[in-house]
Amino acid sequence: MFFTHAIVRMMIRRLSSGLACLLFLVTSPSVADLASTTTEGGLEDWYRGPVRYLITRREEKSYRSLTNDAARILFIRNFWSARDPIPGTLENEARLEFWQRVSDAVELFRNDSSNPGWLSDRGRIYILLGPPNDIQTDFNFTGQTEQGSYRGLLRWIYHGELASGRREPTFVVAFVMNEAAEWRVTHDARLSSVTFDPLRAKAQQSRGPMLARIQSALVTGPSDLGVALDLARVTSPPTDQGSLIETIISQEFYGSLPVSVRWDFSPGPGDGRTLVLITAFVPRSALSTSRSGAEPRPLLVGRLDSPANERIDLGEGSFVPLKENRKASPGDQLLYQVKTLSVPGTYETYVGVFDPVTFFSATDRDTVVVPAFDMNRLTITKILPARRLERVTRESDIGFTVPFVLGDLRVVPREAAIFPRSEGLAIYFQLAFPAGSPPSRLEMRFFRRTPEALLPVGAPQVIPEPQPVQGWHFPIDQWPPGRYRLQAAAWPAGDGEPVIETFDFDVAADD
Repeated sequence: MFFTHAIVRMMIRRLSSGLACLLFLVTSPSVADLASTTTEGGLEDWYRGPVRYLITRREEKSYRSLTNDAARILFIRNFWSARDPIPGTLENEARLEFWQRVSDAVELFRNDSSNPGWLSDRGRIYILLGPPNDIQTDFNFTGQTEQGSYRGLLRWIYHGELASGRREPTFVVAFVMNEAAEWRVTHDARLSSVTFDPLRAKAQQSRGPMLARIQSALVTGPSDLGVALDLARVTSPPTDQGSLIETIISQEFYGSLPVSVRWDFSPGPGDGRTLVLITAFVPRSALSTSRSGAEPRPLLVGRLDSPANERIDLGEGSFVPLKENRKASPGDQLLYQVKTLSVPGTYETYVGVFDPVTFFSATDRDTVVVPAFDMNRLTITKILPARRLERVTRESDIGFTVPFVLGDLRVVPREAAIFPRSEGLAIYFQLAFPAGSPPSRLEMRFFRRTPEALLPVGAPQVIPEPQPVQGWHFPIDQWPPGRYRLQAAAWPAGDGEPVIETFDFDVAADD
């Protein structure tokens, strides 16, 4: 289902015009209280304060016609009484929560502009709809809208029960950052669409010389693509990235480079899709070195293809190099990663790597099952072995579309679950659970694997009320080399059987 900005505006008008269960505050405030919580003016300016998001045009017109404060106080009391979800109680629950969200908006968005936080676009949406269920942020996303160019994309995703108490289908409110570094609601229906994929759009923003260089390599140079052309296996250069990917997938080239690919999965934005992380590992020694000695820049493309679901092309610019690639020695591996959103299902996959000098190629073909994450029950994602886990400190480095970043952690995957003792054991996983029902505890237990049995290693790690994102680093310098297992068990809120995920790994002696 598509929800454009116009539909979101219609929903906001509908909510603000009369849902008794949406808004919230206090009983019998004094005139001073009312004045102090709205604007710097007197009671005649009450409608200009945060209640502007609730008051209907008819109510505003009636209020502005009043000529004295006594009549205004009576109007204000009647205004909130009409929105009291439980009139028989002393508190007006709607009024209380409304002003709590106003207070939150003032605090959360005080840096959005020179105005109070409740006057910002984010503050307005927050006051009306409450906090989003999911957030996608990318400070480096660029584009053009009717309001001009922007750099920065923020998508608030709502699904299930809203702050109003109503249950709504999934919809998105999108913001872009203007030249004044302010987040503004965008009128671009594409950015507000539930089906919009910021990851694929981000990849399409990067268009480089790949096509021209491959077209040239097909005609000249000692490349395996050139050999394929000589053998009439490729009859003409491809004319666009789609046909380029189609061409290289359909051929089998000579002089292949070694490459390995790992696939990891995390919960998506709440619309039924899964976040897919694809990491390619290429030996530095396998790539040619330019005369300047600069970092090799192989060209990577990919595809996920499923007749039952969809085809996803990963063109030039999709795979982003790890920043440490620049300092890699000949014996190191170079890492490249892309994120995409995919409908759960079984896919035939392809990842191709091309040397930028010789155009020798590497191909990885596989059948990959993209899992679904049921947000109505507790789930533990597969455990990802990591080289490094680092806290992301700069806000500009955090983003849903940023490779090697998950939440507020920078996660550098490890090709295989083999950990040298001196480097320690680094792992990453997530806990997915229904909104408002976090797990009561997480327990992690280690075992030594032998042909006869699993032998416990140390005491279990118990984490009460765990957070969704779990990044851990364990020292293993005293562990004997061998095979081990980690068992992660999470207990749902209240009583219930735990959800268990296991992770087998090896501890290797240092060379």
